[in-house]
Amino acid sequence: MSPAGVPPDIPPDLSIWEMLLRFRWWFRRFRGVFLFLIQVLRSLLLCLIGIFFFLRNGWGIIGLLGCLMRSWRLGILNWWHPSDLSQI
Repeated sequence: MSPAGVPPDIPPDLSIWEMLLRFRWWFRRFRGVFLFLIQVLRSLLLCLIGIFFFLRNGWGIIGLLGCLMRSWRLGILNWWHPSDLSQI
């Protein structure tokens, strides 16, 4: 127990609304990082779907080409030219 007038070290359990407000603050502060990570995860998901369809019935080559084009646009493949990330 903490002495009177001193807040405890461990905060009480947060409600869902408090967690959402905290996440909203973090999202506003690091919006670019969050958006970039979302784009990268989306590209990886499209790649996995493309590979799956390629292995299943050969139609995945379209997915793989789309994945490569998306990765190129994001600047993942041409990492030496970071100004391409401004296109996101």
